Amino acid sequence: MSPGDDRRELGYSQNVATTPDDLGLTYRIYGEAGPFLVCTNGLGVSTFFWEGFARELSRDYRVVVWDFVGHGRSSDPPDPSRATIPAFAADLRTILDAVGAERAVLLGHSLGAQVDFELYAQSPERVLALVPTLGTYGKAIESFFGMPRVARLFANLGIAGLPRTHRLVPALMNPLIRTTLVERGARLLRIVDPKAPSMAGYFEHLGRLDYRVFASLLSSLMTHDATNVLPTIRVPTLVVGADRDRFVPPKVAETMASLIPGAELEILTRGTHAALFEQSARYEARVRRFLSERVFRE
Repeated sequence: MSPGDDRRELGYSQNVATTPDDLGLTYRIYGEAGPFLVCTNGLGVSTFFWEGFARELSRDYRVVVWDFVGHGRSSDPPDPSRATIPAFAADLRTILDAVGAERAVLLGHSLGAQVDFELYAQSPERVLALVPTLGTYGKAIESFFGMPRVARLFANLGIAGLPRTHRLVPALMNPLIRTTLVERGARLLRIVDPKAPSMAGYFEHLGRLDYRVFASLLSSLMTHDATNVLPTIRVPTLVVGADRDRFVPPKVAETMASLIPGAELEILTRGTHAALFEQSARYEARVRRFLSERVFRE
């Protein structure tokens, strides 16, 4: 799909924004009128989790989904170490400029929550409201599976090893993905809800990812911390967690909400780290209520 493609029969238009360092950021806009909602992805994810949400809310809003560099339809960075949370926050500002959004509601899944907090720290005047979803605010690796030492060990192994094996990992993963073994394993381990709709698109993207970029983001997740930003937030905020999230336990969402003045908290029961997708109708309804009551009150 080339820059400027218009796919309105599919419910969106697609284009490419160019960063100051000449990389292409592919984005889609669902909806033709209304305030902007900009949705930011998690680590190693394309726009898979946001597509249904974007279609549903496009009746009342212009919903933007986009790919990080090194992900999905966006450019691969010549230097994989360019993939960091602060750099992605600057890229998000490029997306806002490209779509003509002076201010926008920022929704971020997983790592995307930290990208949104970083943008707030850089350019608070561009943020109308925040919806950090199944994410944290700092040193995300620390919360994985409630075992910070083990998580740090595996993250460091990935940071050291993935750049050396970045071609081997997809070659090993793709046959397993095609047989659905990876997805079935994730369901068996309750990383995703066993009853969730097919996540083939998510796992297929993992098989195409440049794992040097993945390693750089792991390194950024080890150090990025927006704790000091949270008390400075002066826009309406809805923090969304899930009670079965193995990567970001609900206590993280509870702490986050307590640190942001006036923040609302929603814990999705029986939800995993993919609850945004698993419980799409409930998530969409909760976000709609937040927007109507706190952000766009008549």
